[in-house]
Amino acid sequence: EHVPNNERFMTGFAEVLADFEKLIQKGYTGVILSVVKASVRLKCEQATILQNLGKALHCNDNLDEIAMTCIKMMPNDKLNEELPINLHGSLILQELLAFNKPIQIVRSLLNMEAHVLRKIFSDPRGSHIVNRFVSSTTIGEKSRDAL
Repeated sequence: EHVPNNERFMTGFAEVLADFEKLIQKGYTGVILSVVKASVRLKCEQATILQNLGKALHCNDNLDEIAMTCIKMMPNDKLNEELPINLHGSLILQELLAFNKPIQIVRSLLNMEAHVLRKIFSDPRGSHIVNRFVSSTTIGEKSRDAL
């Protein structure tokens, strides 16, 4: 998270990237959050991070389920609606919404049913997702209106 430049980021990034799934399984989701935050700040490797996070969470290639799997920080095949919202998962999703091209995240959120979104946004750990969504400079006005 506090890496000063792209060169330093790339050094540690290569090591961590391949282990996203292991980090999630062991509960070290704060490491992923730090990588995502650094990526937003340095504006680098965002597409790679999103694809690898989707792979670690067992999402399809379109990342249709990325928002819910990220919020719950649970692979798609083990996901169920009763799982609590994961704090790091919510924070990661908020950072993903600040990516230069967050369209896959936006689509994933917009494809959720209204009652599911209501439940997420009314939870203290999920309420900030909507704030980030509407305040993001990289999300278009039509998407904001659709939410």
